[in-house]
Amino acid sequence: MKKFMIKATALAIGALVGSSAFAAPITAPVSLADAATAKTFAKELSYSVAGAATSLNPTTDTTILSFNTPLGFGVAAATTRYIRVDFGNAVLQTALGSTIDTNISIGTLTAGQSSVAISAGGGAGDAYVIFAVAVSGTDVSQASNAVVRVLVPALRVTSTAAPVTATYSLHETGTSAVAGVGGNAQLWTKSGTIAKFASGLDYTVTEKATLTASVEAGFKSFVTGTNVIAQTGVNTAVKLGTLNYDVVGTVLENDGSTVELADLVAATGTKVNVTGDFSAVAGANAAANLPNVFIAAAADCSTKAGSIPATSLTSTTASFTIDQIALAGRSVCYWVNGTSAVPAAEYKAAIAVAAAGGTSTAAFSDAALSPVVRDGSELHAPFATIYSGTGNRVSLTSTHTADANVAASVITETGVTCTGGTSSFTLKAGKQLFINASDVCPTLSTGTRFAMKFIIAAPNSKIFGVYNSYTYDAATAKVTDISSYPLQRPAN
Repeated sequence: MKKFMIKATALAIGALVGSSAFAAPITAPVSLADAATAKTFAKELSYSVAGAATSLNPTTDTTILSFNTPLGFGVAAATTRYIRVDFGNAVLQTALGSTIDTNISIGTLTAGQSSVAISAGGGAGDAYVIFAVAVSGTDVSQASNAVVRVLVPALRVTSTAAPVTATYSLHETGTSAVAGVGGNAQLWTKSGTIAKFASGLDYTVTEKATLTASVEAGFKSFVTGTNVIAQTGVNTAVKLGTLNYDVVGTVLENDGSTVELADLVAATGTKVNVTGDFSAVAGANAAANLPNVFIAAAADCSTKAGSIPATSLTSTTASFTIDQIALAGRSVCYWVNGTSAVPAAEYKAAIAVAAAGGTSTAAFSDAALSPVVRDGSELHAPFATIYSGTGNRVSLTSTHTADANVAASVITETGVTCTGGTSSFTLKAGKQLFINASDVCPTLSTGTRFAMKFIIAAPNSKIFGVYNSYTYDAATAKVTDISSYPLQRPAN
């Protein structure tokens, strides 16, 4: 702590009524009572080094770190009071001044009557300042709600992991001011945020929709729907999602201007990496494949004009070099060849950021894009049973030209569980398949009834099914009663 020394006439602080002639108070937009009034700066940048370009030095608006607060305690004319300001997470980059209505404004005090001097701190590298304020001449008493405004031109910030704060305290004596907050003659104190930090970059993915490879087309094209684009009448192009990667317009750099991509990202080396399945990509060879997985110029995937083609492509990963290009509403597009089956797959996009020198700009991890699924036939048996002495089974019939996987599952009543069973079967092309209810669910925790659901990887128009229940005479092994009902399709 520096030795406390009064450098100016002792000064009392006052309210909103003053002498008849005074200059306009300084501009100090940050309220210690409202953190929302503090500006936000890019956390990726460093503001810790002495120097105009390496500290928090908002030359585009030299007042945006300056704060205001109520005086906090009424002060009579011709008395002396002391204002102390402590900065949290920062020290002063440039020394503070003490001229009334140039460096500090206190209610209606005027430079020609009252005076302010810095009695301790306030120099470059200091984390505090004490103003000695003397009310004199024709200046009058100041009420507790008189506004104090302090000009803070520049700071060196310790860490962007926390905001910069200012703690204002009003003291009756210099000794109390030297002691700081909690001094034995402290009259009032108020703390607040004067600068905040947040990421200067943002990345989101929008316009996602489940994309369905059509079983009717042998999974070589897509079912008409959101994000599906027809090419010469065939749905062979899809939008996997829209990327939004850009600077945040409300975040500033050290000089107080809006942060730019070049402040945070190196001139070269930033890439978008999309993972999924690209085995059905259009193109006759590897070179011809690249432009068929691309980042469109906008949200439209029907054209490649102005697009960014993949710079490298494997069956599972597409990479795009974007360097310092912002991606505001630009979609990831995938054109398939129409001759290869499109596998079901999950797609994700990450941005591998090449940080600009001296920054801590981080990469963005995977964000989900639109998934690709395969459709097929769905059939339900709303009632099935494994009641003793009865036979219960499903009969599936295919007129399809390819074998189809059958995924079987059980729907039970509340509180009832099924144990064991087989969930996967194969329905041969052009054949019939019988599946016993007890094969799907051999044991229930209680009761004997449930429902069954079957998903068959074959066109809806080529799969049929019935549920068959019968009783039989165990002695003769003959069926004595039989009933059937058609399996239900969800659309019916």
